[in-house]
Amino acid sequence: MAVLTPRLLLFADARAAGGVARWEELLAVAAEVVGPEVRLVVRVVGVDPAPFWPAAAAVAGSWVAWRGRSADARRGGFGGVHWPDGGADDAAGLWVTAAVHGPRGVPGADAVVVAPVWAPRSKVGAPVGLAGLAATVAASPVPVLALGGVTPARVAEAAAVGAAGVASLGGWCAADDPAREVAALVAATRAAWPG
Repeated sequence: MAVLTPRLLLFADARAAGGVARWEELLAVAAEVVGPEVRLVVRVVGVDPAPFWPAAAAVAGSWVAWRGRSADARRGGFGGVHWPDGGADDAAGLWVTAAVHGPRGVPGADAVVVAPVWAPRSKVGAPVGLAGLAATVAASPVPVLALGGVTPARVAEAAAVGAAGVASLGGWCAADDPAREVAALVAATRAAWPG
């Protein structure tokens, strides 16, 4: 079965959320929009995962991925997995996105997420820019999504250089109104990739 590439991939990052209550709020916002075109990656890195696990398990399903190992994604009932850079493993039965930081693909991934394209809120690092995004699109055998500094205004720029979609972590996790930010990103992706 072919995997439809999401136009928007939302990373719900436990550390960026700053606490369990805020993270649960973010998961609730994402749960309202997830589906084939908008997917969620549950990311619990750099914090004790125990307090975050019940909320993560509550949103697990077909359009939600676990960031990390495929075995953990399957065990948690997630439909997908997001591999960190260099984290490929046996993902049979899951849709797969993989992190890349340059123009390359990842064997076994359905799509790659190149980052940072623009300066992100959540990390430091030199952005690859639109030229780096375009180079990754040209080199990748699978669809490419842009992450890092993505705003609704930049979605069309990513589409113009061939990206199949965009991803957001800090932009929506840190937003004063995450629901409004997600709605703006969804509208921008629908305008950039109609149909």
